[in-house]
Amino acid sequence: TFKNKKRVQKQGCACKSGRMTMSPPSSPNSDTNSCPLVENLPPEIHLSILTYLRAIDLSSLQKTCSLFNTRSLITNVIHHTATVIYPPSLTDGFDTPIIGGEVTSNTEFLTYESLRNMEMLVVARILSSPEPSLSRGEVGFYVSKSWCRTALQWLEVQQETRLHSLEALSSSPPSSSSLTKKKKKKLSKQQRLQHRKASSATAPPPNANDDLLCEHFQLRPHNSKSARARRRIMDKQAWKVLKRLYPDTTQLEWSHGECLQCAMETETTRRLEMARKEKERQKRKEPLSCSFVRAFYTRSRGVPLHSLTHHHHH
Repeated sequence: TFKNKKRVQKQGCACKSGRMTMSPPSSPNSDTNSCPLVENLPPEIHLSILTYLRAIDLSSLQKTCSLFNTRSLITNVIHHTATVIYPPSLTDGFDTPIIGGEVTSNTEFLTYESLRNMEMLVVARILSSPEPSLSRGEVGFYVSKSWCRTALQWLEVQQETRLHSLEALSSSPPSSSSLTKKKKKKLSKQQRLQHRKASSATAPPPNANDDLLCEHFQLRPHNSKSARARRRIMDKQAWKVLKRLYPDTTQLEWSHGECLQCAMETETTRRLEMARKEKERQKRKEPLSCSFVRAFYTRSRGVPLHSLTHHHHH
C-alpha cells in the first residue's frame, strides 16, 4: 500500500519516496472535470464515503473531480478520520511539527499528506504496542512478526527521509567558503549512512500474514517455540486498524488455531514413517528367527561346547 507514485499535475497529489505533496486546492468552478450527479449528494454522505478510503486512494480521487479538491472537505475528512475512524490515542500528535513538519504560511491547511502522516503514525503505534494477554473466549488475531519488523523499519526510514527534506528546505544554503573539508566529509558520511539504510528498507508486502500461511491459506502449523518467534497477537481494535490500512491481509483468528488439513497430513506422514521404521526393524530381526543363531547371539559368556563339532585327525 505504501508505494511510490509519480508526480502528478498541479492540482493533484503525489507520493514520492513515501511522501505526498499537494498544491493548494482550487475552486470547483475552475476545473472542467465536474461531477454534477455527485455534487447533489449531502456533505455528510461525502464525508462518510471518503473516510472509508486511505490517503493514497483519496489523492487519486482528488484528481478525478474538483469537488473532492476543496479545502473544507479535505480538512473535514482528516479531522473525522483522526477522531472517529481511528482511536484518538493512536492519532494524537499527527499534525505536530515533529510528525507533520513545520507549517508555513503557504500551507496553513491540512492536506492528504497530513492524512498520510497520520496513517504512518497509527501503524507504527499499533506495531510497537505490547501484545495483549488473551484468555479463552477473547477475540485476537495473528500477525507476522517478520512483517512487523519490516514495516517498522520502512516507516522509520520514511520518517527520517521526510525530516531530512524538511530540514534541507528550512535551512538556508551556506556559502562555499564557510564549509571546511572536514564538514564536507562529515556530511558526506551521514548521507552515505542514510542512503545505505534507505536502500536496505523495503516497503512491507500488502498481506501482513503472507509468511504465516500454509498451502491451504490457513495458519501454518509450528511448534510452540517457533510459533512464538514467528507470530504476534493483536487485539480486535488494533487488528481493525491494520486491516483498514492493509486490506489484503489474511485474517487469522487466534481462537481458530492452526490448519487442520496440515495437521492431518502431518499425522499421516508421522504414522507412515513409524510403519517404515517398524518394517526395517523386523527385517533386521529376520536372522534371529533361527533358534541356533538366536542362542548364539543371546549367550552372555562361555563357549557353547555342545554346539561345536569335533573333527578327529589321523
